[in-house]
Amino acid sequence: MGNVSMDGVLLVNHPAYMMERLAGLTLIERQVFTLARAGLRRVWIAAHKPSGARFKALRWPQDIEVVWTSETRSFPAAPHVSISADYLIRPAALREVLATRHEQPTAYHDSAGRGVIQIMLSRGEEAPSFEKRALPDGSCLLIQTPLESGPALPWVLREAVKSHDSFMARHFDRRISLAITRRLLDTRLTPNQMTALSTLVGVAGALLTLGGPAAMTAGVLLVWAHTVLDGCDGEMARLRFESSRIGGILDFWGDNVVHAALFLCLGIGAWRQGRSAVYPLLGLLAATGAALAALSVYRHSQMRRTRHGPLFNGLGGLASEKSSRAVRNLALIEDALSRRDFVYLLVALVLIGHPEIFLWAAGIGMPLFLSALLYLRNLENRSLPQ
Repeated sequence: MGNVSMDGVLLVNHPAYMMERLAGLTLIERQVFTLARAGLRRVWIAAHKPSGARFKALRWPQDIEVVWTSETRSFPAAPHVSISADYLIRPAALREVLATRHEQPTAYHDSAGRGVIQIMLSRGEEAPSFEKRALPDGSCLLIQTPLESGPALPWVLREAVKSHDSFMARHFDRRISLAITRRLLDTRLTPNQMTALSTLVGVAGALLTLGGPAAMTAGVLLVWAHTVLDGCDGEMARLRFESSRIGGILDFWGDNVVHAALFLCLGIGAWRQGRSAVYPLLGLLAATGAALAALSVYRHSQMRRTRHGPLFNGLGGLASEKSSRAVRNLALIEDALSRRDFVYLLVALVLIGHPEIFLWAAGIGMPLFLSALLYLRNLENRSLPQ
């Protein structure tokens, strides 16, 4: 049997732990959000319901029903899945368990042989005989206190990192953004407010590039700061389970406003410093290419209507397995060149006094990027059934 429509039972052995906070959520909230993200729509919590303000402060997923066993004498009918609240579980791992076909009651255990998940297929008076299976390494973690200084926080923070991060984002930017995010998780700052803040920092940096060499240097450093801060909104949303389509749209357009403003202002700034009048034109070409590419991606995302996650994960996602090797290679090359690592090249070139090199690359590269995007979009549209 493989079906996520079954009920979930969260077995709480240490109720006092459940109200402790970890990465912006209480443990009980994090557990229920994990079960909801795995596909469960009704969760029975085997514990006494908190009273008063403590309960009212709890936040649940909108599309899930939460039942406390202390308030009802009934129990979920089989089949159902029981999950130990003593563990943190990756949503993807639980989703895979629920999608697996089970012919008999099955118990999933961690690397030490301790039970984490049980699939109950029938309800009988005798204790069932379980088939035992091991969970993949890294898919669960036994909760230990104190939470903030133990292994739980680093384990949860790994959920904030995107699998498709560029090289510099993965090895440098994320270290800084995660350090900032850790300090923001228990504040009232929302991911969307963080998006607005990072966009303002980026636009301010772009406007500073209109000035002299010192202002231009300060401006590109602010644009770099924008790329770091821009990681915080997604990290906050993933860690607090606050991802939303509107958040993805704000993040997407915020990035592209910063990019277009940077290209245009940098071109004008180079010209104002005595360089050729061709540089404002290159900046305009880059800004126009960025704006049209953003519009094309946004229209494509509106057709897909994805509910969670970013609007655009790169051109590589637009080349299907049916595409020719040349098309797939083109997508991967253009995708690599479009990553945010370009800001490091920009900072280096401005520091040595040659922003015009970046302007030539952007003025030529962005129209090429737009052309590749439209070409791949056209191939994808032609492959869709009519």
